[in-house]
Amino acid sequence: MIRKLEGSAEELKALMDAADDEAARKKREQELQWERWRREEDKRSEAKARTESLQQLSDIMADWTKALSVEMFFVEAEKRMQMVDGERRVHLESRLRLARSMLGDLDPLSFIEQWVSPEERYQRKFMDE
Repeated sequence: MIRKLEGSAEELKALMDAADDEAARKKREQELQWERWRREEDKRSEAKARTESLQQLSDIMADWTKALSVEMFFVEAEKRMQMVDGERRVHLESRLRLARSMLGDLDPLSFIEQWVSPEERYQRKFMDE
């Protein structure tokens, strides 16, 4: 009977060791799976930051083009105003100042200062890939 119990104890220990090994394997597998997910998410976030940054830069270039067009309009209006005299000129100068003030800052460089680069949007967590 003692031998039977000793055999059962050894068998039970072997089963417990196998269960512990299986639990450890599953834990490692889950940790690896989480690591893969975090790396994939990191790549997705980097790609998203790049896409958003490129879109913002494209929008800035379009705004810049509009700003230059508006500036050309004002330059041309000011040139033509040089040919106008008297009360009409005073009125037109006032209108031109009002129009400029409504449009705000048209300096194209201020647009690029607002741009956020991909690296400013997102910093990679995993640099080994």
